[in-house]
Amino acid sequence: MQRIVHIDRPTGILIQNFKQIFVGWIALSDGKEFDALRVEVGGIPVELVWTEREDVAVRFPQLTTRGWAMQFEFDGQVHNSKTIAFDVLLYGKCIYRRRFLKSRSLAGPERGSPLFFMHVPKAAGTALRQFVDHVFQDLPTLFVYDDFPGVAASSVEHMSSAFRDSRELVFGHIGFDFIEGLHAKDPKVVMLLREPKKLIESYRRFATKPDLSFFDNPYVRHLAGTPHSLPYGEVTHTHFELAKKKLEKYVYPLRVEQLQLFADEVTDAFQLPRFLIPMINNNSGESDFLGSDVTALLQYDTLIYQAQASSRGNFLDFLEN
Repeated sequence: MQRIVHIDRPTGILIQNFKQIFVGWIALSDGKEFDALRVEVGGIPVELVWTEREDVAVRFPQLTTRGWAMQFEFDGQVHNSKTIAFDVLLYGKCIYRRRFLKSRSLAGPERGSPLFFMHVPKAAGTALRQFVDHVFQDLPTLFVYDDFPGVAASSVEHMSSAFRDSRELVFGHIGFDFIEGLHAKDPKVVMLLREPKKLIESYRRFATKPDLSFFDNPYVRHLAGTPHSLPYGEVTHTHFELAKKKLEKYVYPLRVEQLQLFADEVTDAFQLPRFLIPMINNNSGESDFLGSDVTALLQYDTLIYQAQASSRGNFLDFLEN
């Protein structure tokens, strides 16, 4: 028994319009099942306008096919959600679900924040960025790096507020000091975590512009909002407690070894092609300063890393909570 549901529009995962038009088609082995189909958007029943789709009929001559269209208005019932589901039900059972990400302008004042990806150097952030480019390619994005393809964090404050406020996604070498500087309300932050000793080992070998402070609990520094301002050796238990609070409240922590599972979960939710996480060779060259004589201080980062269970929470649940 074949049941095929397809959405032509919207073409991407981002919804930016208060009145959004949806267009697609359905192909069924048993044409009588069309009478039992129901569609919900955000849990709200909607009526479809059925149309003829000769292109689909030619493609699936053995099936009964229909095109459909509908318009959905985002009102208070679904205003505060960050994502929204398009569900097709047959006899009350969901046979198709596709998620969409709502623009920050539609999510309400308490959710009006971009989605942040905090890239701690040498924590597989380059591989994550390739995945983000694959999934979130239609989102207006701000990359924060000192070199291509981004802009330096210090330059962002000089950009127009209209441009900053239009960004749906921010990715780069940022800490919570940067996030709070954008006055983001209830920020949602994805952060990759690599085993701390392996992180430092990679940094010793490949960092092109090494920073001595990085050898002192870099995870805590980024979470506490002091990635570079504190000198080496000055991260304290107070910084650790602040980092832990930020982590628990705002961050989706993701261990590097879980990255492929995360990618599969997200592409499945948004009905996108599977993306294979690449093996990134860090940098082609090695640093002139390998930091071999610098002792890595990782007591607090180790606690941060160990506190994260091997099993992840659901990413879409994280966006909504």
